[in-house]
Amino acid sequence: MAIGPSDGIVAFVSENLAEICGLDAHQVIGQSAHEVLSSELRHAINNRASSKSFATRRTSIGNFRVGDRDCEIHAFARDGYHVLELEPFSERDATKSDDPAFGAFLMQSISGSTFLQPMLDDTVRMLRLYTGFDRVMVYTFDQDFNGEVLAEDRRSSAESYLGHRFPHWDIPPQARAIMLDMPLRVIGDTHNEEIAILQVDTRAPPLDLTLAHNRGIAPSHTEYLRNMGVRSSLTLSIVVEDRLWGLIAFHHDDHLHLSPRQRVLLEQFSVFFNTKMAAITNRETLALIDQIEAVKGAIYLEIEDDPDLEQAFDKIAPILLDAFEAVGVASLSGSQSLHAGQVPEQAVLSRLLSIGSNRPSEIVAIENLSKAYPDLFEGMNDLAGALVASTGRDRAIAVFRPERREEIRWAGNPAHEITGSGATARLHPRVWFSEYLEETRGNSAPWSEQDRQLARQIWPIIDATERRALLNTINRQQRLMIEELNHRVRNILALVRAVSQQTRRRSGSLNSYAESLESRIQALAAAHDMGDAKGLRAVSLREMILSETAPYLGADPMRATIQGSDYDLPPEIAPIFGLIIHELVTNAAKYGALSVERGRVKLTLAGGPEGLELAWCERGGPKVEEPEERGFGTVLIEQAIPHELGGRAQLFFDPEGVRAELFLPRRSVRESKPHRVPEPAPQHKAAIEVPPSPLSRWGTVLLLEDDFVIAKEMADQLRDLGFAEVEVCPGAHEAMEILGRVIPALAILDVNLGRGETSLSVAETLADAGVPIVFATGYGEEGVTAAQFQGTTTLTKPVAREDLTRAIQKTLGPIGLSAGD
Repeated sequence: MAIGPSDGIVAFVSENLAEICGLDAHQVIGQSAHEVLSSELRHAINNRASSKSFATRRTSIGNFRVGDRDCEIHAFARDGYHVLELEPFSERDATKSDDPAFGAFLMQSISGSTFLQPMLDDTVRMLRLYTGFDRVMVYTFDQDFNGEVLAEDRRSSAESYLGHRFPHWDIPPQARAIMLDMPLRVIGDTHNEEIAILQVDTRAPPLDLTLAHNRGIAPSHTEYLRNMGVRSSLTLSIVVEDRLWGLIAFHHDDHLHLSPRQRVLLEQFSVFFNTKMAAITNRETLALIDQIEAVKGAIYLEIEDDPDLEQAFDKIAPILLDAFEAVGVASLSGSQSLHAGQVPEQAVLSRLLSIGSNRPSEIVAIENLSKAYPDLFEGMNDLAGALVASTGRDRAIAVFRPERREEIRWAGNPAHEITGSGATARLHPRVWFSEYLEETRGNSAPWSEQDRQLARQIWPIIDATERRALLNTINRQQRLMIEELNHRVRNILALVRAVSQQTRRRSGSLNSYAESLESRIQALAAAHDMGDAKGLRAVSLREMILSETAPYLGADPMRATIQGSDYDLPPEIAPIFGLIIHELVTNAAKYGALSVERGRVKLTLAGGPEGLELAWCERGGPKVEEPEERGFGTVLIEQAIPHELGGRAQLFFDPEGVRAELFLPRRSVRESKPHRVPEPAPQHKAAIEVPPSPLSRWGTVLLLEDDFVIAKEMADQLRDLGFAEVEVCPGAHEAMEILGRVIPALAILDVNLGRGETSLSVAETLADAGVPIVFATGYGEEGVTAAQFQGTTTLTKPVAREDLTRAIQKTLGPIGLSAGD
């Protein structure tokens, strides 16, 4: 019976009201509650309705006279009505259910439980004793809501379902949603007919009876229970941390309807049981926390002395394998991977890296890799499960489990039958529930919530270790770079002196000496630029070696030869390896084979499955004696490769020449693409023949350069090329004053001037006047950042004569530099 609180009208009533209390439903519908219910009952309902829980929970009103009978009444609020459930009251039923000792006994039976399975066994035993049902089961849901019976107590003739599984469609989502809201659901008799509910307003929607014990249920479910041989049923929801963990199911093969007070006691027991479940779950959580802390401690212990993950990975891997009951673990990244144990092939690892990177905030659990990636089946290496977590962009960690063949005991064939489609589709209840064995293939042991929690806690440690290792590497390399910079500054004069001496030996005149010396200094600058410019992409090892050796080879490029295929170095490795090559070359130029004309250097590159072997061999130079002390360069060569790159390095001071054997592991190098033809280094370009004729007709050049020495040298070069006038100015203000007097035929502008000033304003004025511009900068083309001047010819300092000539030809065209008078 449902009553409108505002008007007191009976708006809904079940048609069987006369069987319950002797009142005719058709006469009661539409009447005032004052005519149907006693004042004491209405007062009790209003008192209960003042409680906040009245809208969310079925509440006991008490035992009251309605019509000509005593009724046990419960009520709740729904759809703006006070909904009453009326059931006949029996003194015989009350005798058992009213005994407080019985309720206390039920609670006491599980109060001391500290472990899950013993508590479940005690629960089904005590509840069957209390209710008299043929079978009581505890049924849990997996992550897909398939069910499994964990505990059971039954009469000897009842079929056992202990250990059997039930497919998730046996309890559809809408039924599970009701179980979360309503802890108890009762079906007194699956053979009963549905009872209609009368309503005053036939256009109004049906009454929501979610909180009612005695509401009707879907015909498909009663059919399902009848197929199981069940006539009476009751379920208690098991809710842990707002999640439907499972249910306690009561089955009976005959009519059995518990009294309202018995059901209330079961609801109270359900609250206590769920509290105990939460306590045990929390205890398991604390155990998991202890496990996590133990794993953390073990990992920290291994990385304490060696924070580099690459070095510590072999020590950490067994800890992870044990913690996750896995057979393989891999740390994945775009350019390399570390792994231990049994892992899939690289194609599978790359696919897992991509899903980890695309879902960085998730732990991705896969229990059937072959099903997830059927195209990569051959590369699974007998593995079935993977737990993947991203530790940042293009980085992830994964652990792997093998296939676990399993025989699942279903309660009947789990297949389901659907007829019709769309709105007319109907799921037919299963008919048979005898044990049905199914062998599963291709699945791993499932990844539990505990596994996921463990991953969420441990993965950040690994990530932090990698980041700390990267930071340490960057710091170490920064220190090396600073030391190398100091080393280069100390040696620059010695290098220039060595180059000058070699040039003087092979020069026949002062002019040829000057030109050759200038060319070699330019080559040194080009080698330096190559190391800077390649910082964001792979660097050719052959190009690196040619760039470093070119300044010391003079007219005979065969003084340094390279044998073997070319290899590319990743951008993060190229700078430190470039320093090593630089040290080998400069030492050879100062003291070894490249310090004399007859000396030779041979480099051999030999790749293999493990990595790249580089052999350096000097011959024909001065006799070599092993140094008594190791200088910075020697220490860098011998220690940087093992420490920074995970490879090997050895130096041999043979009397006939220095030898070096270097090894880089496979992850640090990759063979260059076939048929690649390296671009020649800038110093190998053919010199431009400049016409000796003067170009006095061409006009004035504006040269904006704040460095006096560089300005004077470039002005001399421009006059040598034949320009009649070169207006030299150190700053933008002076340049603007000159432009007020004369419009030049060409302007050469230093991009970055002193005191933070740039030549951009001058360039804009020149561009408006249509004057051709050439930029000069110490930063290469990257020094010109203004969008409107992108693509403008740009010279890199120091500026060689041939480069200046080429830039002018490119800017002014061949007409501008044609022979004059």
